[in-house]
Amino acid sequence: MTAHIKALRYAAAFIGPLSSAGAQFMLSLILLRVLGQAEFGTFSFLLVAAILSWGLWSALFCAPLPILFHQHEGDQREAMMRCLFSTNLLVAIASIPVFWLLATSLGLQHAAAALYAANGVIALLRWFARAYAYAGGRQYRTMTSDLIYAGTLLAGVAIMALRGSTSLNFAYGMLAAAAVLGMLPFGRGYLRRQFLQFSPRSIPHYAPIWQKYSGWSLVGVVTTEATANSHAYIVTALFGPRAFAPLAASALLIRPVSVALNALMEFERAQMARALGAGQVGEAVGAARYFRLAMLLAWVLTAAAAALLMLVAPHLIFPARYSLPFLEAGAVLWMAVMLVRLMRSPESALMQAGGQFGPLAMASVISSGVSVAAVLALLIWVGTLWSIAGIMLGECIYAFWIWRKCRIWLHSIAAAGDGAAPHGRRRVLMIAPHFQEYAWRLACAMGEHADVTLALDTRRLEADYQGRDRDASPHVELRQRGVVSVRDLFRILADIRTTRPQLIHIQEPSGMRKAIVCSVVVALSRRRCTIALTVHDPQPHEGRDSTIASRLIPFRRYIRNAAHHVFVHGEYCRAQFLAIDGNPGRPVHVTHHGAIMQRGARPDPHPGARPGGALMFGRMEVYKGVGLLLDALELLAARGVHAHVRVAGSGPELDRLQDRFARLENVVVDNRFVPSAQLINAIIDSDYVILPYLDATQSGVVAAALGNARFVIASAVGGIPDVVQDGVNGLLVPPGDAAALADALARVDADPALRRTLGEGAARTAAEVLAWPRIAGAMFADYG
Repeated sequence: MTAHIKALRYAAAFIGPLSSAGAQFMLSLILLRVLGQAEFGTFSFLLVAAILSWGLWSALFCAPLPILFHQHEGDQREAMMRCLFSTNLLVAIASIPVFWLLATSLGLQHAAAALYAANGVIALLRWFARAYAYAGGRQYRTMTSDLIYAGTLLAGVAIMALRGSTSLNFAYGMLAAAAVLGMLPFGRGYLRRQFLQFSPRSIPHYAPIWQKYSGWSLVGVVTTEATANSHAYIVTALFGPRAFAPLAASALLIRPVSVALNALMEFERAQMARALGAGQVGEAVGAARYFRLAMLLAWVLTAAAAALLMLVAPHLIFPARYSLPFLEAGAVLWMAVMLVRLMRSPESALMQAGGQFGPLAMASVISSGVSVAAVLALLIWVGTLWSIAGIMLGECIYAFWIWRKCRIWLHSIAAAGDGAAPHGRRRVLMIAPHFQEYAWRLACAMGEHADVTLALDTRRLEADYQGRDRDASPHVELRQRGVVSVRDLFRILADIRTTRPQLIHIQEPSGMRKAIVCSVVVALSRRRCTIALTVHDPQPHEGRDSTIASRLIPFRRYIRNAAHHVFVHGEYCRAQFLAIDGNPGRPVHVTHHGAIMQRGARPDPHPGARPGGALMFGRMEVYKGVGLLLDALELLAARGVHAHVRVAGSGPELDRLQDRFARLENVVVDNRFVPSAQLINAIIDSDYVILPYLDATQSGVVAAALGNARFVIASAVGGIPDVVQDGVNGLLVPPGDAAALADALARVDADPALRRTLGEGAARTAAEVLAWPRIAGAMFADYG
């Protein structure tokens, strides 16, 4: 589209909004001069509330309208429009008592309150009509409606000027009449459809529109209102309409550019939605640039006119009872606020046109909190005037957040070509509160089947991979997300809105805050997409795990019951899970804990003919059988056999037994937290890994050992025999039998051929059973 056509389009688009803004501006000026300060404050506050209602209407109906209009065709589009028209009318009628109660609560007489309510509901219906005309490419109807609205208002203003006095009854009656006449240009067909073709049966179809678009958009509008107008509500609530009147008067000078911005947002959002719906992302971005330039021009003209007025003849507008220094300072602050607001509005319109309501809502939630806090603080410290600076601070935070999120979104569209997953590929969001390497390797393997967004703590992931190269997949997008705070929750929900996954796969959380965050995500998402859950320990181990899990019972029960698919590591864990949380209507699938903590793709299964020694590592709790290993080593020592063993890790059981370990030859105890890189070195330097567990479900230690071609000597307990085969990739001993463990240790130390055979078996298990591509492929088969 050429610059000439763009200029003509904006000129046409500006005529209507600017005429309406001018008429409202003239009305406010007349009322400023003829009404008392308290009455003018009441009028101004109710006008703020009316403009808020337009924003709410945009969230509920106008913002989804162009998206639905351009994403659907034929009967489907007709059904969507019938739903929006009927729901729009029903909610508009329901809003009448809300407007009336608000007006009467500020002291308006019943007649004035009724006229205010009538104006409010008709203005909402006209706002929707404008959005529909924009979506259908009939901008001239909107322009005509605005001109008639403005002409009616100006006629009323002329009457008030000639009379030299007025009342709020006349002002609200005139506004209602202007709104009614402004409906006529949309045509008889539109009015028939809006008022005579009401369809109660179509209203329930609004639910998915609410879930996908309007819900997030409404959060954004409410919190954006808190960002932009918290001063109005706080000052009026604390000090009354009279105190708000000077603030409202100082804001009059930005009214033209403010109304133009709101109206142009409706116009431009429809154009952007049309371009995005046609796959023309570049055209939509270009429209955002022209939008910003047009609004900057409007701001410059408004600022120049306001400065000229305040310098030459301020009392031409403002009565002498208003402090001129207050009004001048307020006008400067408001112009600064408006500059920031218009600079971020193009990106906001673009993201709304693309249905990106989640990130917008997150931005407004944060900025609204800042605005409210700043306005309250400034009110207390320096008075009502500088409360506008609190609005400025919130607007700045909102702008920076929106700019950043828009860049990320546009980058993701560019990376994906058309912004969608390739044909036949699923979209998956994996949430990993812990087990970072496990989640990363599973996500990369899933990338062969789907486009995966992975939310985890990248700092812990980097720590897990310290000293190693991390595998990668072009189909995995890594997000740095904690899972512990309200901010993390909103970020994850924004990811869900942005990526629109068909499947959310969660690693079962441990820790109260992680469990709460994951529960909220499941509650808000399970009706829209499949929820899969990997349960690492169906029954928590004795000790620290059990203490933590006891506090999480309600959350874990909810997530487990809400999941559509549950994955556990091995048949033992499946039986244990069904015994505890059985749900016949929900499949419980068996998977494997893939190989982890590998340094090379092909670890050496032949560490050498001479014994390299044994390793036990991990968190040293009672159930790990540290005391059992010590008993076995003491039995060997009594036979004159001094096995080479290293114990690496920390925990209360090792603290308790460290003195006994110190009496044994060839036993090294490393009682501390050992980083992943050092643990991998220890595994590679050993011949095998010992797991003398008294209790077990699955084991990441087994996955790490076999992944490095190191066999294990382990207790035949829990889920360990699901992976470890006696004589193939390790040796199994009865749990709690120190003598049997001692015999197994002596056997492998004395037999190099057995060590070689078991090492080769460990390598085969890692390459076949514990291979991540095989695990991911089986998972996708189980998803169905």
